[in-house]
Amino acid sequence: MSSSRSYFPALLSQTYTFPENKVCTPNWAPLIEEKETIYTRWFLVDVTTGYWKGCEVDVIVGYEDHYLKRVDATTEGYRALQGFDLTYTVLAHVISSDGSVIGIVTEPEVGRLVQYRDRTLVYQAIAQLQQRHYS
Repeated sequence: MSSSRSYFPALLSQTYTFPENKVCTPNWAPLIEEKETIYTRWFLVDVTTGYWKGCEVDVIVGYEDHYLKRVDATTEGYRALQGFDLTYTVLAHVISSDGSVIGIVTEPEVGRLVQYRDRTLVYQAIAQLQQRHYS
């Protein structure tokens, strides 16, 4: 069983072994190293806001198998919704030091949550997903 180690600036005395699971969803955005992003605020273990190329972004990263599976599922969701104008744009895929995809960078999530008055749009989106054979 191989592993790669990464050193986090705030934890120089500790090392971290990346999970063995991999993100399986195909990549369609540029691949960037995690060190290219600057994290400014953590919401959950795997969700943060920050900056990439001087722009504010949201980042989802998986440092443990459970969270890496969430990254994969989220990435697959974004891929399924491409072209529907229903979600935020994926700007990049985050890679670890060994080249494995461990996260995604998206436009910052702003706006309101889906409400009852949006039900027609939701039904239309589901119909479009079903036409693409997602159900």
